[in-house]
Amino acid sequence: MDPNVWVADQAYGKLLRKNDRRVYRGYIRWARTVTAWMDGKGPECFLWLPKEKRLGAQKVAINKMALRIGIPWSEHMAYLMGARPNDNLRGRVLMAIGVPISRLIDYIPHRRGHRVATLLGMWSLFWLSHWTASSIVGLSKLFNSAKSFILKAA
Repeated sequence: MDPNVWVADQAYGKLLRKNDRRVYRGYIRWARTVTAWMDGKGPECFLWLPKEKRLGAQKVAINKMALRIGIPWSEHMAYLMGARPNDNLRGRVLMAIGVPISRLIDYIPHRRGHRVATLLGMWSLFWLSHWTASSIVGLSKLFNSAKSFILKAA
């Protein structure tokens, strides 16, 4: 990660912890689970796979998604913190989706009986946020192309 983005990330975390503790705690809870999955550890979520293949499959899938979500999000966050001159639309959409999701995650009880449902929900929301952001960015590009075409034709 770019050192400027890293510094901005740390500053953003402090700002978030000070101004919106629920979002901060939900984000930390989510991040701990995601980083465990990235390391090939953590709670098992791919319950449809044989036990010996589960963690490896989760690791591959989460690393792919972490790049698709983490890079645009960090670029937008760095822009907000003044560490980057340009914004990232996908990152902006991901943050708009991720903030309420993180707040929701903080409300979920930490009881053992809720663990599987919570993890499956987190995994689903992770993918859903990616596909939603991809759709919005795609539509934005489509509308901008149409707008450009119309302006050139006029």
